[in-house]
Amino acid sequence: MNQAVLTSARAQQAEIDQAAAGRTCHHCGASLPQMPVRASIEGEALDFCCGGCAAAAQVIAEGGLCAYYDKRDATGLPALQDAEIARLREQWQALDDRDFLAAFATDLGGGIWRTLVAVEGIHCGACVWLIERHLLSIPGVRVAAVNYATRRVLLEWDDNRVHLGALLEALARIGYKPAPNVRHANEAQQRRASRLALLRTLVAWLAMMQVMMLAWPSYVDPQGLSAAERAIFHWASLSITLPTLLF
Repeated sequence: MNQAVLTSARAQQAEIDQAAAGRTCHHCGASLPQMPVRASIEGEALDFCCGGCAAAAQVIAEGGLCAYYDKRDATGLPALQDAEIARLREQWQALDDRDFLAAFATDLGGGIWRTLVAVEGIHCGACVWLIERHLLSIPGVRVAAVNYATRRVLLEWDDNRVHLGALLEALARIGYKPAPNVRHANEAQQRRASRLALLRTLVAWLAMMQVMMLAWPSYVDPQGLSAAERAIFHWASLSITLPTLLF
């Protein structure tokens, strides 16, 4: 009896292997392995490259969001292939260095960081739900909020528990191509620099006006000022000018 069951199981697996030849995973789009995982999703037998993809598809189905796959396929943006993810992983590993990370992410203290990530492939509310739920399931992620209008994800995480590179790879694994929003960070830095330059100009202008007022008596009636009065005006001008130069 056991031999018959074993033979039947092997036959079923052989049928699955043959059907999987040249096909891709229903969830991530990767090529199916020689022995794919078959799972029933909403009454339909589907093949997956691994148990993780099968579980993700089951979660999507339970959430009533199977239309996510239709939206994804209609746009021609399937999940990233393993080779592309491996290539991008090399770039994302640089984000493990906090000195590099500080170039475009905000250090909130205590190992907590915040940044914006631009994401390709967000088409509908199903995508928003999937991204947020998937990221929030990762230990160390505190905030994962998708802005559907800008196609950006606000991330806040504990870098002592998980690195940003791992979060970007997690996004890629479910079909979304992420890019740390370096441009946004550069624009923010430029705005801060512009505000600081404007403030310095304003302070310098006000200081100039005050120094001119203090110097005015020396121009109008230089002989009418005593040495003590001239010294007072000079020191007062210096007390205004020096802090302005240091600022």
